[in-house]
Amino acid sequence: MTDDLFVASTSQRAIVTALGSYRPNRDAIAWMLSAGNLGPGLSWDSRIRCLPGNSRVVLDRDSWSLKEIVERIEFAPRHAPDRTHRDEFIRALREVFGKLRIDSETWNLMLSGGLDSRCILLMLENKSGLRSVTWGLASAQQEPKSDAVVARKLADHFGIAHEYFATDIAAESISTVFDRLLVAGEGRTATLSAYMDGCRIWGQLFSSGIDGVIRVMSCSVPIGCIANRMFAASMAPCFCVITTTSRVSTASSAKASTGRSIYIGVRARHYRPGAIASPHEYRCPVIWAALNDIKSA
Repeated sequence: MTDDLFVASTSQRAIVTALGSYRPNRDAIAWMLSAGNLGPGLSWDSRIRCLPGNSRVVLDRDSWSLKEIVERIEFAPRHAPDRTHRDEFIRALREVFGKLRIDSETWNLMLSGGLDSRCILLMLENKSGLRSVTWGLASAQQEPKSDAVVARKLADHFGIAHEYFATDIAAESISTVFDRLLVAGEGRTATLSAYMDGCRIWGQLFSSGIDGVIRVMSCSVPIGCIANRMFAASMAPCFCVITTTSRVSTASSAKASTGRSIYIGVRARHYRPGAIASPHEYRCPVIWAALNDIKSA
């Protein structure tokens, strides 16, 4: 928002184009160098703010002022027997899948062969006409225990169509592939290994009339890979992820340690002992959304 312009968009590039100028964001640079993503709420342009989850922005045109309304969702552990948690989880899954209506002509199931995608396959009430796809290196199809082979066996067992896409590096020049990824994903993530085929998989799905895919994203680990290793090692109830902008050009700028607070960028949030930061605050909007941007484009 400026004195005479308010811009809202799902695209950073669109906002920068509308503003007619670009102001680099050092915090985003620090996050990209240290964590491989832009960081929570950050953009490549220092003027652009990411709207928090479960919130809205209201513009008063008369006073030319903004009001941000945020309704935070707090996640707190509930103590109950394991059987109770398991039963409630299964009941929630059945409720969701019971309401799901998928057009098998225009939607595909992403089938890796792992437990997550296998759970989706088993819980879909209507498998008639369902089509599944798996991707990976071409050589994986010759490895007996790979996702490529297991997924094909699963599809054969349930009598559903299955197609395998090889993600080997594209025959195009690396600069062409990289430019395509930057345009599609706006440089929000450094995790590009699954797209080095030049996004050929998603181009083929789109050209064959596929509107969407069904897949699962595990939410068992809070915050990210740094936290994953830390929790596995010490099971610490709280931790810190601190990203600074000093000496960005010469060194990685993220450090992690156990503690009582969670620091994300310049924002600090305090959690009581035993509470866990929700993946909805970092992993979903920062990491997975960045990857989905590439697919959606």
